[in-house]
Amino acid sequence: MSLHLMPTFGRVEHAEINADLARAGAGRRPLVAVHRGTFGGTIVENTAAAVAAAVRRGGDLVEIDVVASTDGQLYCFHTGYEPYHFASPTGGSVVPDLATLPSSEIDELRYRWIDPEQPVERLSTVLRTQPTTLLNLDRAWPHWEHLLPVLATDPRPGRFLVKSPMLDDRLDLLEASDVAFPYMGMVRTLDDVEALLARERLNLVAVEVLAGDPDDPFCQPEVIADLKDRGLLVWANSLNLADGLRRYAGYDDVTSVLSDPVLGWGTMLALGIDIIQTDWPDLLSSHLRDEGLR
Repeated sequence: MSLHLMPTFGRVEHAEINADLARAGAGRRPLVAVHRGTFGGTIVENTAAAVAAAVRRGGDLVEIDVVASTDGQLYCFHTGYEPYHFASPTGGSVVPDLATLPSSEIDELRYRWIDPEQPVERLSTVLRTQPTTLLNLDRAWPHWEHLLPVLATDPRPGRFLVKSPMLDDRLDLLEASDVAFPYMGMVRTLDDVEALLARERLNLVAVEVLAGDPDDPFCQPEVIADLKDRGLLVWANSLNLADGLRRYAGYDDVTSVLSDPVLGWGTMLALGIDIIQTDWPDLLSSHLRDEGLR
């Protein structure tokens, strides 16, 4: 498929590196993004197995979390969840943040409640075993100094969608990279969007819109349409997490799975969302098929 037939997003000068994402979305809306891969049984989240399972369950791209050890080794893990997964390596009651540990100690950890044989997955394992999968790299921005050079060596660096909150020092670092990685900014206001668009060296392809209630500007169809007209893909989260926060106005997985998908995912479709992140990719894909979108 030639580039001019692909969905229009991002700046023209970055069309080549954005081709992987464009091919995935050609004639296919919305894309299904799978949160931390698909896990269950002895398949642990944020592992190569979880990424493979997510693709089999209908995922178009997979979100994984990345953390660096104190000696710069990269792992797939959502920091803050250490107490749920690991015993303290010192025998105490406190499990340290993985970002405060050297790789020698992280490599000794095992997921005690899920698979006592599963180590914390190194990012290199996911990249090696999933060479074509589109990956959204979350929570990695504190470690971009270690991460971006690794991603730059991949044969298809355009398959990585990196994201961050509105942090000027992180965006400066990304703009200084020799590789113009596809970037998604986490935005809470329209001013955030304008600030990102003003950065001409940034390969801005998408925004993750965060909205607490249905009256938020990011829940208005005309605002979503304007973002798309300005060359942005619009990503929204239907996730329900333990913090109880609404990431997209209550149009979420619980509503969609336990009540009616029309009230959750269906509202996102009606608003024109391009990418929906979910913990239930098979059910979302089934709903998209019912709606004639798969």
